[in-house]
Amino acid sequence: MASMAVVALSVPDAFGDTALIFGVAYFAVRLLHVLLYLIVAPPETRAAVHRVAPGILGGPALIVVAGFVDGLLAIGLWIVALAVDYGIALFGNNEGFRCDIGHFVERHQLIMIIALGESIVAIGAGVGTEELTSGPMVVLAVFLGFTLIVSLWWLYFDYIILAAGQRLAETSGYEQI
Repeated sequence: MASMAVVALSVPDAFGDTALIFGVAYFAVRLLHVLLYLIVAPPETRAAVHRVAPGILGGPALIVVAGFVDGLLAIGLWIVALAVDYGIALFGNNEGFRCDIGHFVERHQLIMIIALGESIVAIGAGVGTEELTSGPMVVLAVFLGFTLIVSLWWLYFDYIILAAGQRLAETSGYEQI
């Protein structure tokens, strides 16, 4: 988590002054991810991780190298890193990876809770006491914004997540990935 925090902090200038910091921290995240899989995953998943580890680590390694150079070479290394990263997921041998449907659905629910909650915070931050007293249209806009957020919450948690979870449960293998 500390490495990911460094990644997040270095993102704003990842193509500039913090490029090397970003690359090293991101490589550390990926390396720890691979090591954790190799330690705790079931045997078929460990075999899959062994097969895709060069791609999982290759992209971030290129980003580290890009941190040492500037200009078109750095941009080219980033493009190749992205191609390696997406290529391993799209074209690599992903047999052996399993999707825990309950875990995946729960994580997506947590993301939605954060996103909808942040929308409420944004309404509060955007409307101060001065704007609130400026007229009924501001109060109406706040009410409609909140109503929209509550509606999306209700729609997602009472309908969409159930249908999406069922659909995911009906798929298998590569379709789940």
